[in-house]
Amino acid sequence: MSGAGKGAKHAHHEPAAETAADQEESSAEEALVLIVEDERPIADAIRLVVEDAGYTALLAYNGSKGLELALSAHPDLITTDYMMPGLNGGELIAALRANAANMGASVPPIIMISAVTSPQMHRSGYDRFLDK
Repeated sequence: MSGAGKGAKHAHHEPAAETAADQEESSAEEALVLIVEDERPIADAIRLVVEDAGYTALLAYNGSKGLELALSAHPDLITTDYMMPGLNGGELIAALRANAANMGASVPPIIMISAVTSPQMHRSGYDRFLDK
């Protein structure tokens, strides 16, 4: 009988571990990635990668809309192109840093994704760079 009691206790702890794993998975799904990209096929490709990883994607097709969405939606991560209408990626990053108080504690990590590189772009303050 004492063996059955131990088994019942063990069975009781297993669902709790599964629940914690489910909560961890759920919080990953709640992370929001803002994709700022003026070329729709590229924006859609990035969105698919983000959503396949279990995150929520929010799209902006120019820097001005990206700034607006970043300030209102408070994303966990931002990806941005450099050359875009409205604000370019560098101007977007500068505006985000200037408005950091509106974004909560700090500006989220920013990944610059561009086919074009320039010294000015590399001074724009992104956290990581990916070549298109």
